[in-house]
Amino acid sequence: MTATLVYLAPRSATLFTDGMMVGPNGAMIAMKQKVQIAAHQSAAFVGRGPDMFGALLAVAVAQVQGSFDDLVRAFPEQVVGAHRAMMSALQAGHSVSADPALIDGVLVGIDGSGRARGICVSSYDDDGHPPWTAKALTPAVPPSAAQLRFTPEDIQPALAFASPWPASMDFDLAVSSVKPWEPCADVREHGRRIMRAQRASGTVGCFCQMTTLTAGAVVTEIVERWT
Repeated sequence: MTATLVYLAPRSATLFTDGMMVGPNGAMIAMKQKVQIAAHQSAAFVGRGPDMFGALLAVAVAQVQGSFDDLVRAFPEQVVGAHRAMMSALQAGHSVSADPALIDGVLVGIDGSGRARGICVSSYDDDGHPPWTAKALTPAVPPSAAQLRFTPEDIQPALAFASPWPASMDFDLAVSSVKPWEPCADVREHGRRIMRAQRASGTVGCFCQMTTLTAGAVVTEIVERWT
């Protein structure tokens, strides 16, 4: 299950992912980049769940032509298709490392108007949002209408999605004086510290990767490596 953080500001989207790949028995078998980048569509995405689902989602999304807006419209169908393909493989005798019934597809990018967006498609009811449909990701503390209209460049990124969230995370973040849901001046450091806390889940490891999208660029880097 890929550790995932999404930060949104009016003109930028940032996606954090880890790099640990586990086998069917739950043991680490490799490290890998999990984020998928579609620079020509100003997009990045990740499939959360068994590694097989993430790989199949990458194949499905690669078939979508057009802009980021086209990708947003097609994304739920691609998530459903990738999940069906995985379930067919399981019926044929393949095994996976996580619960195949619990998956998420997370997509971020820059739309045609230059605005950053993020959506999540899940296989389960997410706080009343129906499964297999696109849920818009929004910061817990959204900017005001006046800020969006007059000073969007001054709005700091804020966390809009975070999973997993181990039981110990609230305490760990409080001890380190991290306020997870408030806008942050240094998204790189904020995300690194949150993903460090995510490691308590036991399924997060190898490295923390940060991918940032703006209207003119996609930049990705390894923020921290773990043994």
